[in-house]
Amino acid sequence: MVIIMNLKEIRKQRNLTQSDIGKILKLDKSQIHKIEKEKSKLNSNQIIKLCYAMNITSDYLLGLINFTEEKKRKGLD
Repeated sequence: MVIIMNLKEIRKQRNLTQSDIGKILKLDKSQIHKIEKEKSKLNSNQIIKLCYAMNITSDYLLGLINFTEEKKRKGLD
């Protein structure tokens, strides 16, 4: 699932732990672990909160655009 791959990628790029993501989403580490193992899913409110906190677009998180396109949208290229 693309959202899971992008969540892990973003988390690792920013040197964040599952606990750090859990704090953003008000979930515990075990729930983030389940999400990353595709045993649970993020709901739309959690996706919005994560995108806002991480300064990323939902298009990127959902896999609708790639990292290069995300950088261009943010003016980082």
